[in-house]
Amino acid sequence: MRVLGRETTAEKREIELLHRVYGRGVDRFMRLVSALSEERWKRVVGGQRPPQHALARLVVASSNGSELARAALAGRARLVPGDGDPTPDETSLSDLVSESPEALLNKLRSETGEHLGLLLSVADDDVLRIPARVPSWNRDGTLGQLFNQFYVQLVASYQDIRDRAGPPWLQHWFQAWMPEVVHDLFARAVSLVDPLIAPSIDGPVGGRVCLEVTHPVRSVWTLSLEQTGRVLAQPGCDGGQSGRISGKAPAVFDFLMGGRDAPRPPGSGMAVDGDKALARRIAVFDTM
Repeated sequence: MRVLGRETTAEKREIELLHRVYGRGVDRFMRLVSALSEERWKRVVGGQRPPQHALARLVVASSNGSELARAALAGRARLVPGDGDPTPDETSLSDLVSESPEALLNKLRSETGEHLGLLLSVADDDVLRIPARVPSWNRDGTLGQLFNQFYVQLVASYQDIRDRAGPPWLQHWFQAWMPEVVHDLFARAVSLVDPLIAPSIDGPVGGRVCLEVTHPVRSVWTLSLEQTGRVLAQPGCDGGQSGRISGKAPAVFDFLMGGRDAPRPPGSGMAVDGDKALARRIAVFDTM
């Protein structure tokens, strides 16, 4: 391990950026959900489970994530209890759902605070490349990918809570959000495509899809389904892809996370062109 000194390396800047964007994301989550009354947290809309259930799932996932991160930092290749099960433990969920929204938010703040503390706890420039193992992944990844999942899952859970809460709608996560932060979030979501999806995809392998976010900043990636079953993500599209997903950030993010019923900001529609089946197979991250 290299002890960090006064010199700021590219790796250290990467750690500091992740710490900053995730920390700001937590603050934004807490601020946005504060608009929900305790009654709305428990209200059932359209046959869905109440928003409080989605919050409880996030608390359980965040707690499990803390254990996974500690295990990775300690060099232990092990999983959380419930090894191999990507869904939060139902017993833990039932216990948590009975708690007040305020208590759940306090627990979430504590767990995310531990995540942020762990991120800066190791004097090693390469901390984000430490191997990590997660039950919902189909192959081992890195601690950096695990922290990316913490951040992306936080945003996806907020959108789920918004969907379940119903009207009057909470603000969409991407409303009034800085373009560079939007691009950073999508880049972190795309970094999860290989450990999270491959090799769970059904059907023939092979093929490439162009993923394009058109607004508030243009961000483009090629997602390639390799013959080995791996899904690789690379910046840019060369026009040789067999499928294309494009649209403004709110619509594309909701598509990647499995779709949302709640309305998006005006004019945020999207299109899936070409090989739509392939596009949907390799670009949906709703297994988190």
